[in-house]
Amino acid sequence: DGSFVRERIEEHLPGVRHSYRMISGIPAPLSWVVGGFRGQWTLDESAEGITHVTWLFTVEARHAWAIPFVSLIRRFFLRRA
Repeated sequence: DGSFVRERIEEHLPGVRHSYRMISGIPAPLSWVVGGFRGQWTLDESAEGITHVTWLFTVEARHAWAIPFVSLIRRFFLRRA
C-alpha cells in the first residue's frame, strides 16, 4: 500500500539486545488511538548453543480515552506466540 514506518534504535548490544521505538508512520485509523510502539528483542544462548529469542512489544495509547481501544488491540492482535 506504499506506507512505511520510521523507527529509532534506542539500544543495540550485538548478540544480547536490540530495542527500538516507532517514531512515525502509524497508519489511520490506528494512529487515532495509538501514540507509539516500542519493541525489544533479547537473545539468550543456552549451554547447548541454542539461542532463545524474546520479543517484547509495547503499544502506547495516544489519549487516556483511547486506553480501552489499545487494550483490545493488544488482546486480539498482539497475542503471545
